[in-house]
Amino acid sequence: MISSSGNVKAQGTISSVDNVTLGAAKNVFAQDITSAYGTVALVSSQNNVIASGEINSGSHVAIQANQKVTTGKISSEWGTVTLIAKQGTVTTQGDITTNNGDVYISSVGNVVSRNVISNGGAITIVSSSGGVRTGYLRSDGNLTGGKIYVQADGLVRVTGSVSINDAKYSIYTGVNQEGWVNIAYESGTLKSNKSTNFSIGNSRTNGTAADIYGSYISEGDKSPITDFGAIILRLLYEIFEGNDNQPTKNPSHIADTNPITNKPYSNDKERELVEQLTEAQRRKLITLINDRNNSERITQQEVFTKGKVETDDGCFNLELDRHLGGYKPHDDFAEWVTGAKGDYLVIANNSLASYSFYDGEVKDKGKIHTQESVPLKALAEVKTSQLFLIKAANGQQLSPREQYNKKLLERELYYRDLVAKLCGRTFFLAFDNQNVAIAAESLYATKYPNFDIYYIKPGSPADL
Repeated sequence: MISSSGNVKAQGTISSVDNVTLGAAKNVFAQDITSAYGTVALVSSQNNVIASGEINSGSHVAIQANQKVTTGKISSEWGTVTLIAKQGTVTTQGDITTNNGDVYISSVGNVVSRNVISNGGAITIVSSSGGVRTGYLRSDGNLTGGKIYVQADGLVRVTGSVSINDAKYSIYTGVNQEGWVNIAYESGTLKSNKSTNFSIGNSRTNGTAADIYGSYISEGDKSPITDFGAIILRLLYEIFEGNDNQPTKNPSHIADTNPITNKPYSNDKERELVEQLTEAQRRKLITLINDRNNSERITQQEVFTKGKVETDDGCFNLELDRHLGGYKPHDDFAEWVTGAKGDYLVIANNSLASYSFYDGEVKDKGKIHTQESVPLKALAEVKTSQLFLIKAANGQQLSPREQYNKKLLERELYYRDLVAKLCGRTFFLAFDNQNVAIAAESLYATKYPNFDIYYIKPGSPADL
């Protein structure tokens, strides 16, 4: 992280496996930025953010400026892309691409962007006092396709097009349902007083260069993404202001109000847990409890009845009595390996509250303990199938889906390993296929020397 009360100018390429954060009171200047597994966050509290190169993130991209935001090409492998100009304009000089992640662009002035491709995520572009001009907007993917919402106080021009199935589209969701595409132009003007109509096939003044897939609404004034704004605000707050990792013994909130639940404390144990948490850990728990779009969602009751903070490292630990994935063959194998009936959450005591959900904490009846002597309380990541690893180890070409699964596995391993090291825990990886385990060993043993890889023959948890 780089922070300054003046300007920040990052010359050359920034490359990291973890988060990249540049913050300044005045201007932030950056060129190429790559974060293999982390978030890229750029913020100027008073002036501009100018990112002239490419931004490639394994997680979120979040850019906020008080005045102007200017970027080049942006790619997010696993997260959202958020661009906010609180008082100025947003200009993207390259395409924005996500892998099923939402794209949110907001400015007071004009928004000018190239193509936006979300591969299943929602696309929201809003200019509260200016106009919007974009390339094509494409959100199909992930079986359904994301909703697209564009709002401008002025005119909306979608000037690009993409060829799909021998037809050209400026806006394509892959979903032919009413309300999936919303265009609100001259949003502050009554329908009867609007200066021009929205034209399909003519983007010179107000409209699209080519067709819109399916039905659309061209006078809507409310985003169909009901809770996305709240998620983005939490993300930005966590990134830009989540650097206080010291426990607060005398919380600044009202003494009898739990800042995680916004309700009165129910007992002294709940209050004691909250006071042991850092500000960053509290914000992480708020996100994990309230983010309805997150499959890794926990409950307040679980946090305050089962959660604990270790006194030696300050890490938050929560053992669940359920597996979050909901895939029975995987869940059964996880219990067979570890002897635990649920996942295990660890939130580290660092500035970003790095966290990871493991497939269980090893118990005395777990096969990894009885067969391989892995110590009790070790943290597990277990995998079923994963046959693509054999192809990868043999140098064979992977399909796009297999490439995606391999990148997903590597991202998981990075964070599982990172959090385990931060919290002084033993971590291991186990497979249900011996050949896959051998392939994984050849691919990752050198890259990840801190954890071991095992093959455990599958069995029924009922036999433990």
